[in-house]
Amino acid sequence: MTARDKMRESTGIPIAVSADADEDPHALRREAEANDPIGTTMRFANLSPEKQDEMLASAAETRRRAAEQEREATRPLTPDEAAMLASIDDAGEARRAANLADVLTAVEAFLRRFVVFGRPEAIVAVVLWIAHTYALEYASATPYLSIMSPEKGSGKTRLMECLRLLARGLPGIFIIPTASTIYRMLEADPETPLLLDELDAVFRDRSDKYEEVRAIINAGHRRGATVPRTVSIKNRHEVQFFPVFGPKALSGIGKLPDTVADRSIPIHMVKRKRSETIEKFREARAGRAAEPIVEALSAALEAAPPARECDVPDELPDRAADVWEPLLAIADAAAGGWPGRARRAALILHADRADDDSLGLRLLADTRLVFDRLEVDRLATATLIEALKTDEESPWVNEHHPLTPERLARYLRPFAIRSKQLKIGGSNVRGFLRESFVDSWDRYLAEPATPLQDPLPRYSPHAPGSEVAGYNAGSGSGGGKVDPDELPIEEDYPASAWNPHAGEEDPHAATWSTAPVPVSPPGGAA
Repeated sequence: MTARDKMRESTGIPIAVSADADEDPHALRREAEANDPIGTTMRFANLSPEKQDEMLASAAETRRRAAEQEREATRPLTPDEAAMLASIDDAGEARRAANLADVLTAVEAFLRRFVVFGRPEAIVAVVLWIAHTYALEYASATPYLSIMSPEKGSGKTRLMECLRLLARGLPGIFIIPTASTIYRMLEADPETPLLLDELDAVFRDRSDKYEEVRAIINAGHRRGATVPRTVSIKNRHEVQFFPVFGPKALSGIGKLPDTVADRSIPIHMVKRKRSETIEKFREARAGRAAEPIVEALSAALEAAPPARECDVPDELPDRAADVWEPLLAIADAAAGGWPGRARRAALILHADRADDDSLGLRLLADTRLVFDRLEVDRLATATLIEALKTDEESPWVNEHHPLTPERLARYLRPFAIRSKQLKIGGSNVRGFLRESFVDSWDRYLAEPATPLQDPLPRYSPHAPGSEVAGYNAGSGSGGGKVDPDELPIEEDYPASAWNPHAGEEDPHAATWSTAPVPVSPPGGAA
């Protein structure tokens, strides 16, 4: 607020005079009465003469300073001042176009102040997704963030509030959005990121009410995607195509439908422990802290834009590769430790999706384990069912919906796998040949399991030591725990690539955890 504005608020006396205006206080009052006789009379009516003189003297001083400021602002710069200003501007531009890696680290530090993540790889994905919202023009596809938790009070809303402060141009958080809300918002501001909350209520509805929401979300991860809708224009009905492409963060309790989850990066939120301390979130204060980070992030990506294509780990299937490629490209542009951290996060977070497979894929994986364990080329239907039920935590052990021969045949029918009349142990029984499964195993599952290998442990987001499904859990001495040496990451990424604080104390420990967890470098003990 300028000196003029302050004077106008306190006295009502306008400042629209020349630099040589009369500074006599009583002249100021006469001028005010001429401009606003009623207002001036009312303003001074309840003041003592001393208070009136004090107010007028203050107004005169304010006017004098305002006139000096105007003269200083319009004065031409001297050569020395112009050179100094140019050097300051250059330094300011250099600061704004800060190193992208440093800016991403600042975004990560901001998130750690207010949010506790279930696993360290999740925050890497969130940081890169935030940067992606500023570099969307370089991507042909956009990943979604699937921010889910098993129960309320796990930090989903707090993370969404942080995203609203950090990501590009977010209009707000939409609760239980409708299809028209999504495509009308994207029509008004194409490709704007959207925060969609309470989606568990949307997808829990078994009616067709929200099926359109799912279809729009499914289509919106590809550039150029539109939805046709009939609109009324001057009493005429016309088909209009609405754009639906844009980054989206999806939040809710439970899990998303498989078709939506395939386009998303899973961010599993968990309830904070008593030992995990974070700052109180106050929107105004957090907003002020986020402003310079947002400005630096935008400038850094403008100075070092990501490539439109980049190397994606071969272990990621096509859909996961599409999801992660824009984020990996940003990590490559940042350099430093970010390329390694990003690829590690991609592999581990995608491995977590193994638990979310459909029953059909789970059945394929489990039948392969049964055949490998028993080392046979054929199995009777009854024997296969009993072998599948040996895993007490599998979906095949269900008192209300037991796995029957008819149900087994129905699950396998989409893969063109059918039972046959076989001769096993001198008896003619209905059963399955191993060769009937091989083509589907090769097409839908990861690399074949080692014969006699026990079923892989399932990852629990609450476990302090994470387990990665899809990799050989029996190798090494970790008993199924993730060993950095066993992760399929390029050899040219040393420990400093995936752990930026290797060999030093965690600089964020004081703000987000009272007991930082040490990370073992590859090839060494903790």
